[in-house]
Amino acid sequence: MFSKYYSLEEANTLIPWFHEEIIYLKYLQDTLHRTYRKRRAAAEAGEEEVFLLEAAIDFLEWQTRDLIRQLETKYVFVRSVQNGQIDLPAKANGRTVMLSWKFGESAISRYRELFAVYTKRKRIEATDDDADPEWRKYPLE
Repeated sequence: MFSKYYSLEEANTLIPWFHEEIIYLKYLQDTLHRTYRKRRAAAEAGEEEVFLLEAAIDFLEWQTRDLIRQLETKYVFVRSVQNGQIDLPAKANGRTVMLSWKFGESAISRYRELFAVYTKRKRIEATDDDADPEWRKYPLE
């Protein structure tokens, strides 16, 4: 299903990177919301600034989509920018699961079944790949 599966150990080494990316995505989202409000107010007032604000909105949307696509090429899936939720594919007991990290957590210690909702997260101690640190030979770039 996925061409990359994370061990718990490998996923936990990426938390500082996740933290930075979520902060930036939240910044983009907040800026986008402020710009939407400015654009609405400018349109209602008949101001000429509307075109520039629409261009800024397009650019912010593009930046957000591009960053999320970049993460997805590394099989890092943003479930929610607002809540800072990220999922990564892993193997546990021979099944594909999603390791789940939430902004503010110091370590990944939960997973969810592939199609389960985020609130159904369960504790995880190790993945099938934690016994074989093959990932160290080919770190995520």
